[in-house]
Amino acid sequence: MRGKVSFLTFLCVFFPLFVWAVELNLNHLEFLRDTFTVEGKKLIGYWVYAERQGSQYVKVPATGEGVTCVDDVARVAIFYLELLRRERNDFYETRAKEALEFVLAMQTNDGDYYNFVEENGKINRVGPTSRKSGNWWAVRALWATALGSNVYKEINPAFSHLLEESSRKVVDVLERYLSDGLLHGYTDISSAFVLGLCELYEKTREPRYLRLAEKIANAMIQKQISEGPFAGAINEGKEHFAWHGWGSRHVEAFVKLYNITKKEKYLDTARLYADELYMKLLIVGPIYHVEEYVRLYPQLSYAAECMVSGLAELFKATKEDRYAVMAALAGGFFLGNNVLGQSMIGPNGEGYDGLHSVYINKNAGAESTVCALRALAKLNELSKFSRFAKSQRIAAWGVQLLEAEKMETGISSYELDLSGNVSLSTDSFLRLRTRLRTFKGNLRVFAFLKGSGRAIVKISMGDSKSEKEIELPQRASLVELANSLPAETAKEQRLTLYIKPLDGGVTVDQILIVSDHPFLIFEIGGKTYQFNGKTVQEVKWSDFQTEKVLTGVRASFEEREGYLLLDLTPIFNNDGIIRERKHGNFDNPDGVVGSCYSWEEMEKQINDSIFLYQDIPFKISEKSSGEDNIVCSGQRIELGTSVKVCKIYMLGSSDHGDYEANLILLGDSECVEKRIAFSDWCGSPVFGERTALKMKYRYLADGQKQFISPKLYVWEMETDDFPLSAIELPLLPTMHIFAITLAVQ
Repeated sequence: MRGKVSFLTFLCVFFPLFVWAVELNLNHLEFLRDTFTVEGKKLIGYWVYAERQGSQYVKVPATGEGVTCVDDVARVAIFYLELLRRERNDFYETRAKEALEFVLAMQTNDGDYYNFVEENGKINRVGPTSRKSGNWWAVRALWATALGSNVYKEINPAFSHLLEESSRKVVDVLERYLSDGLLHGYTDISSAFVLGLCELYEKTREPRYLRLAEKIANAMIQKQISEGPFAGAINEGKEHFAWHGWGSRHVEAFVKLYNITKKEKYLDTARLYADELYMKLLIVGPIYHVEEYVRLYPQLSYAAECMVSGLAELFKATKEDRYAVMAALAGGFFLGNNVLGQSMIGPNGEGYDGLHSVYINKNAGAESTVCALRALAKLNELSKFSRFAKSQRIAAWGVQLLEAEKMETGISSYELDLSGNVSLSTDSFLRLRTRLRTFKGNLRVFAFLKGSGRAIVKISMGDSKSEKEIELPQRASLVELANSLPAETAKEQRLTLYIKPLDGGVTVDQILIVSDHPFLIFEIGGKTYQFNGKTVQEVKWSDFQTEKVLTGVRASFEEREGYLLLDLTPIFNNDGIIRERKHGNFDNPDGVVGSCYSWEEMEKQINDSIFLYQDIPFKISEKSSGEDNIVCSGQRIELGTSVKVCKIYMLGSSDHGDYEANLILLGDSECVEKRIAFSDWCGSPVFGERTALKMKYRYLADGQKQFISPKLYVWEMETDDFPLSAIELPLLPTMHIFAITLAVQ
């Protein structure tokens, strides 16, 4: 189906216009590029997915969909066309043209598009993400071909004309799918449609394309939220409010339309979106989705790129520095300015698939890689302001999202509702408490909840108090609980929320707290700055800066035939093995319940708390509170004495992928680093570790059994009689250790 393709082994692009330019490393994008034989015709496309297996990437298809698709190849075309528009370059021209040729080959006679090519070279004509339906892939194809018709106007007039005709045909198709002025009735896909229409209008100057773009834009304006925590957002739902970071190109679309028409309403809409919503997203990150609750993670390259691109275009249209700063800070998501402080770009230009609260999904498919590269290219259009992308965040204030089930509940009577996002349900009352770092200003407090009838809500924080009676929505929705709760001082305070249903029951999911004075504190070049959404100023800052204090925990051990078996019970911090009808949480760092190993399966292999693997004994135990393994968080395990150790064996696994890191062995007067690596608990060993235990099933968060053979692995380290007194574990919360055994002879 596919032929071999050569690619550049070191292809990086610099924009040497200023010292703060961001490097574009195209190596991984070239790795994804391949020759595909599509129903007898050879075309250049890009693999949809690339999975990280150990330290290598492997190209893989999208199960049930295909190996390459119009949606992603059109992204590549747009990326190279924008570079080509900025700088005439043969390489850009070649890559853009071949991508556009793939897109054109997937267009049907009626103007619509199929999306996926299957591994056997056949076009997927029936899949819901591939069939002709005037959908995302057709819209992105329009954007690519219309942009190409402009860029190639002077370079290759004949090809430009071909692209223009293709664009005309797909517009005729897409127009038939308009509902209430929006494509399929949705604003997200409509924003990309507007971008394509604007490009086609600029090429043809035919008024009908501009009229259609304005019709759609005006329908989107009608759905802009004017007030509340999501003010500025363009509602992407139909019957109820919904918004997601990925695909939301509203700001970019409105700015493009303003540049053509000079109508201020389009610029005003983009400003409100940026000033209100994007400022909040700079604090919490490019959230995944909002509807019945806020889904913070995964935070996607696709979503971050939409922010960066929209803000960069808004800066160029308004010449207002604040939007350049916002664009750069949003782009910092890719360079480590995120909740984990880690890069979302790999060493070969991989755009990682998603950021979670404690780990990064380092798979790197076409969508994530192209979006990351396009965002970095946009940063290079910000001149001196691009330097803010390389800042290090110190603090942020203005938006806090609290999960009800993670707050202190005291004597509240409730049930844990696992039907969606985990929430608390009661027909009595809930009293939820937590400590909150605040800064001076007024706070608005909201909650995602549902119920029947009315409820009394009381909120206290420090000396501030609020009380009101609310109507409970039958469907989970955002409800305002307090509209002006003063925070008098900058300090940590106790927040208490009391809610009592009057007529029935209430289910509380998340508490959302919004300040009227949001800000970000970041450091760059040895200086500390504050950005409040309008200006950047240098400040002195001491709050939130804490030094890492590493405390050791003593682990006793028992001797057994040349081995020392460590008792890790005092260090256990995760409940990853459960019994039937119990709850645990091995793999869900964002929640209170998750999937787990089975004690029933584990106990089949244990005799008197000892698990024996190839004559190597491991001590398996659990705390009375249920914890049975260590989530690696930089703990130091102290032996209390120095022991000459020839080998160390660790029993463990990783969640959400395969992970490796270094731990530190501490001796009497020296320390050494050693590699440790564990594959995914439901995968296969990729680092050379050995499978010690393979179970039949695992428990899901809802208690159901899933028969997918979870595993525990043994990692072996040669230590050459090292005089061991302590082990410092890595800071890697996706890695779990269940037992450690030392070989002393």
